[in-house]
Amino acid sequence: MLALLLSTDAAAADTDAARRQWEDVYDREILPIVRELCVECHGGEEPDGEFNLAKFTSGKRVSKRLDRWAKVGKRMRLKEMPPEGSPQLNDQQKSAFHRWLDSRPQQDLCG
Repeated sequence: MLALLLSTDAAAADTDAARRQWEDVYDREILPIVRELCVECHGGEEPDGEFNLAKFTSGKRVSKRLDRWAKVGKRMRLKEMPPEGSPQLNDQQKSAFHRWLDSRPQQDLCG
């Protein structure tokens, strides 16, 4: 029984560490892209698609809405975002964004 509890605690610690690392990557690499290329349309009083990216000022805030960020990734992969005529991400920015999205921690649906 003790081994099971220790195993569960270790798994939770690993999950927390992975989430913190993912949040840190957002803060360092993704937030500057969002501010530069996304917030102009997805910010302010009436953000496009009713999705205000300006409120995601930290990885911790992003972690609370993993479901929304999965949708962002899908729209980017379908090349719906950014739309034609808007500033586009360069290859390095796209790669960083996709790597970050693909590494997102699993959402705890029980908590």
